[in-house]
Amino acid sequence: VRLSRTVGERGSGRGQFDGPRHVAALKTGGAVIVDGLNERIQVFDRHGECVRIVEGVTTPTGVAIGGPEGDTLYWAESTRAHRVNRLQLSAKSARTAADPGVGRPAVSVRRPW
Repeated sequence: VRLSRTVGERGSGRGQFDGPRHVAALKTGGAVIVDGLNERIQVFDRHGECVRIVEGVTTPTGVAIGGPEGDTLYWAESTRAHRVNRLQLSAKSARTAADPGVGRPAVSVRRPW
């Protein structure tokens, strides 16, 4: 096993982390990283550059990539929020699984235990 790239350093600026927790790989060669204590998620391109930040995330605990094009980001928020969110990386806004934005919620994930 050989380390191919390291990104970030401690801090709260773009490309910096305070409590990085989970990583999900993108089809493009980039990565999505939970920046737990900064309460955000950062998206990196294949060169290690931070290209997007999803801020205002309440205690993020995990990320996953899905969808037919591999460009749908899902993340879980714990402790205070108790929800799962999704964001198509080509879109500008996110939706929660508990509030898909059309009529009544399709799925409720509040306090799933």
